Amino acid sequence: MTPRKKYYVEFILLILILIVLFVQSLCSGTADIGFFKVLNVLRNNESNNAYIQIVFEHRFPKAIAAVLCGVSLSVCGLMMQTLFRNPLAGPDVLGINSGSSLFVAFFITGSSALGMGTQSILYNGGLTFFAAAGSLLTLLLILAISLRIKNNITLLLTGIMLGYIYGALQSMFEYFANPVQLKSFVLWGMGSISNVTLDHLKVFVPVCLIGFILSLLLVKPLNLFLLGDNYAKTSGLNIKATKWKIIILTGVLSGISTAFCGPIAFIGLAVPHLARIIFKTNNHKIILPASALIGAITLLFCDIAGNLAPGNLFIPINVTTSLIGAPIVIWLLFKNKNLSA
Repeated sequence: MTPRKKYYVEFILLILILIVLFVQSLCSGTADIGFFKVLNVLRNNESNNAYIQIVFEHRFPKAIAAVLCGVSLSVCGLMMQTLFRNPLAGPDVLGINSGSSLFVAFFITGSSALGMGTQSILYNGGLTFFAAAGSLLTLLLILAISLRIKNNITLLLTGIMLGYIYGALQSMFEYFANPVQLKSFVLWGMGSISNVTLDHLKVFVPVCLIGFILSLLLVKPLNLFLLGDNYAKTSGLNIKATKWKIIILTGVLSGISTAFCGPIAFIGLAVPHLARIIFKTNNHKIILPASALIGAITLLFCDIAGNLAPGNLFIPINVTTSLIGAPIVIWLLFKNKNLSA
């Protein structure tokens, strides 16, 4: 089997898995709605209004959010690992999620003080803006530090320390917040795709779609970065401009995902490595779309797994992503001793 045909077959399998999990996500939940009932709802042949409301107003936006968030975080993680040439780079490890969390905590506290409703367009837009701003500013700070610090381990430790600083400031906001503000932020911090509505998708879908298309346009520059800045420069690549494009794109994608779904861990860190293992290549023409597909599949699977709790309980998505992502990273560390070098 030629490599080209092999990639073709693997992409088809990933797409089929994605479709199956997407449909299963529409069927999974506290209400027992079988496959054929969901199919009738999608075909507009269902007469039960309760089923129609559950599928279209709750489960469909949730499934779409899982796909969008999985794609965005995985692509962000891949681009960050390439930009920093560090296999342990990711939105959660380098403090990107912590930056978003801090800015969101500030916004939730301020919006509540101003009497802003949580379902208003202004609130949703402000939440998205502040989360994206937190991600972008943190990524800019990490990039500035990386220009002075060449050691990958030191850079990772710096990102972790920034996360602690952000966490301390965030705790201060939580301490002075009223119970309503505190509950709102704690629930947001656990990570959830269940709160995404059809109105949210009007912002979420176009931003993620445009971001993913723009990331595909960066495939060639990302491949050049793998060969080093000197080689990329001699190949005619504008290093500075390309880095800025990656920074802005990563900040927006991770920011909007964090805004609507909370700070979801390990997707951006673990999924790009899974793509490299499955496809056995570092070519971004292959692993970028592969990471996007695997990220969407992983987050859909984690959401479905969260519905398996007994009774009407639901396991927060950050719990399932951590239980799946952390062992993958540990396994990678043991498999490749040079991973952390």
